[in-house]
Amino acid sequence: MTMTDLDRFEGQLEARLLAHVEGSVRSFDPLRLSREAATAAGRRGRIGRLLDDRVVPSRLVLARPVLLLLLMLALVGATVALVGSRVLEPSPGPFLERRVLGSLVSPRCGGTAVGLADGGALVVGGSDDDSLMATGERYDAVTGTFRRVTGTAPVGGGSSATLLSDGRVLITGGRAVMWAEACQERERGTIDDAYMLDPTSDRIEPVGSLTTARLGHASILLDDGRVLIVGGKGATSENGTGPLDSAEVFDPTTGTFRPTGSMARTRGAVAGLSEHHEPHAARLPDGRVLVTGGVDEGGPYAEVYDPVTEIWSLPSPDPAATAADRILVHGARCGALHASCIDWFDPSTATFSHAWVATPWTDHQGQVFVIDGSRAFLVDGQRVTMRDLDSGEEAAIPWASEGFRRWSALAVLEDGSLLAAGGNLASDDDNAPTAQVERFIPGD
Repeated sequence: MTMTDLDRFEGQLEARLLAHVEGSVRSFDPLRLSREAATAAGRRGRIGRLLDDRVVPSRLVLARPVLLLLLMLALVGATVALVGSRVLEPSPGPFLERRVLGSLVSPRCGGTAVGLADGGALVVGGSDDDSLMATGERYDAVTGTFRRVTGTAPVGGGSSATLLSDGRVLITGGRAVMWAEACQERERGTIDDAYMLDPTSDRIEPVGSLTTARLGHASILLDDGRVLIVGGKGATSENGTGPLDSAEVFDPTTGTFRPTGSMARTRGAVAGLSEHHEPHAARLPDGRVLVTGGVDEGGPYAEVYDPVTEIWSLPSPDPAATAADRILVHGARCGALHASCIDWFDPSTATFSHAWVATPWTDHQGQVFVIDGSRAFLVDGQRVTMRDLDSGEEAAIPWASEGFRRWSALAVLEDGSLLAAGGNLASDDDNAPTAQVERFIPGD
């Protein structure tokens, strides 16, 4: 073995150990590193040959203390792994705390979640080991437990859930058929079904149909109590994944949906792109709705919907607004494939400015949730990051589970905390759905 070979191995081993410490490697296998170290030291994998002058000069032992230290660390790690020791969880950050809660009633991948008026949450749909799930569960924030709700909503993922003014929840769209091999959701068309949860009875009931089948769309409560539903993917192509430019409104007083014009461009992710390319909607101070996001295929970056006139238009200055009325909006303005951008939108000037270019560590999830007027969560497969966009302060905590976590049902609760329910723990050998639930709580 030449000095160049050992230089290369030393550098690789050191980099991987440091990467493990920093949490940027999916998994760390000290036993495998030990075997690699032995192989590097001796062509037949015998550690003793490190001291054999015929292979490596003995002066290397004294000249390479870093290599010896790294080899010792790898061997110690192997011993720890053999006795079943677990890596210690990080201490809570100065303004972000992680809590591991009780379990879901049923493990699931790719469900939809929404915060409820009582501080709890609803989790519905998704998939189990081999089929679409129609059941829903309700999270009680006081007891920290989940209970099954009655009725069914067979939405396999990609649906939206909107909290109404009266405390009910509207669930719309989603995947028509899916299979869950290794929790890998695959849509086969979209659905136009809609359901309603009544929290007073804990029951889900059907409530009409969308005018257009869609998944991965945005929905938002309007000031008058109706719900605006925009974009997403629909059955506009052979495999049912074409992005949509259509919009519709739901009237809870009549329980009906109707079209409300079309946007100037399609706003929906296409096959192979993550959730951060889906449309996003934000309510402006005057009650209008600003819509952003979608894959950049030309057309305006943002559009505005007026619920009074039901007309779509480009953003224009609001003479009644001031710079203090600015809001955070989430879209894909940065154009990066695996980046989620949050912008400030000033309604007084109708201009955008970057607040945070949030780049996930992995392409799993990569979702951004705006908590309030100045803070946001970035959720990816490895950790949850919270950033104060005024101060620039940031805190990040990895998932409690070892390895990656993906396809969880995510929702911001009434107190501003983030709930992550179910999904897949990539450290599992069989990649099965999990019932594990975690909650990330912002501090002051």
